[in-house]
Amino acid sequence: MKNILLIITFLCSAFCYGQTFSVNNLNGTKWQRVGTEGRSSTWEFTKSEIKYVTNNHQTKSDKILYRTNPYYISKTIPDSFDESKIDSNTKGKYLVVKTKRGDRRVYRIDYLSSDTLKLFYIHNGGPMIGIGGVTTNYVFKRINK
Repeated sequence: MKNILLIITFLCSAFCYGQTFSVNNLNGTKWQRVGTEGRSSTWEFTKSEIKYVTNNHQTKSDKILYRTNPYYISKTIPDSFDESKIDSNTKGKYLVVKTKRGDRRVYRIDYLSSDTLKLFYIHNGGPMIGIGGVTTNYVFKRINK
């Protein structure tokens, strides 16, 4: 069974490798992250921003975090966040998000359909090493507005 899943994952990766995505593919969509035990997270995309709502049920306070960050799509992994690309119909396979500190966070868009979004977090230009349960793969299911 695991071999079948690996083959399917490989074929999906090979198929999606050549795909490019645009801001228009994400604009107006809302996604619920799946596979996050004890935590719920939604991402809502406009043409220029991602609105995050995260509720960490593992803490006593059940603190809800709200964030809004600008983003754009890029063909390559940028060294820094390029403000001039916000609110434009850029294309590529990398989702580039400006963080609260002003630097950038990069996700590779591995798959996008009408009901599923799969992202891979790229840490400082390279894959993030999963130490202590750090997740590099993000899977979302679409929420109808």
